[in-house]
Amino acid sequence: MPWVDHENITAVVWAGVPGQEAGNSLADVLYGDWNPSGKLPYTIGRHEADYGTRIEIGQQKVLYSEGLNVDYRYFDARNITPLFEFGFGLSYTKFEYFGLQISQDNDFAPEDSQWRALLPTTNARKRGSSLQEWLHRKVWTICFKVQNVGTRYGAEVPQLYISFPGRSKDDPPRVLRGFDSIPLNPGETKTFKFGLSRYDLSRWSVEHQAWVAPQKGPLKYGVHIGASSRDFKLTGTLHLD
Repeated sequence: MPWVDHENITAVVWAGVPGQEAGNSLADVLYGDWNPSGKLPYTIGRHEADYGTRIEIGQQKVLYSEGLNVDYRYFDARNITPLFEFGFGLSYTKFEYFGLQISQDNDFAPEDSQWRALLPTTNARKRGSSLQEWLHRKVWTICFKVQNVGTRYGAEVPQLYISFPGRSKDDPPRVLRGFDSIPLNPGETKTFKFGLSRYDLSRWSVEHQAWVAPQKGPLKYGVHIGASSRDFKLTGTLHLD
């Protein structure tokens, strides 16, 4: 999209994959009858070379060497500035974020000690073990408030990203762990809550074929709340003692 930097281009309406009502929808947005709240589900780079993989017509094999660093993670890991980042989207109103709180429930799971010790649980290698209830039970809560400080009704889509402790060079700097959309009238404030499970804070152990904690000992996860993968409004730390 080299034309996007032209002096006569002042805004971009990205229709994505349009359907039969795309014309009416675009007209509503362009004339201000509806306030858009869509967010990009992928990253738009400035240059073709910014992407880690290239697919050519007639090519039989495509080499994927990104590992876990797919899409926004690839751009973040290599510190590449995108044209429009993952999760980006504008509105005719403005929002403010505040009041971040991170709490933990008194949740008991017999498997927790093995999970923290980076060891597989008794049923770890059985079929369906990745779906065990103790692994997916919400234990931590990320809570914050969003206020519509503009003059128009609109919906905001806050996004929760987590940075893992003990990150290696092949790990993503941040990973998306939740998002939500909530409508707000001018001046209105609402509370957002995201729940996190042990699964959300785990790494896959190739050795044990199981989900385990990133490393032993007390852990500190970075918590990033924002309007996109690059626009963070609130940051905090989740402690795992």
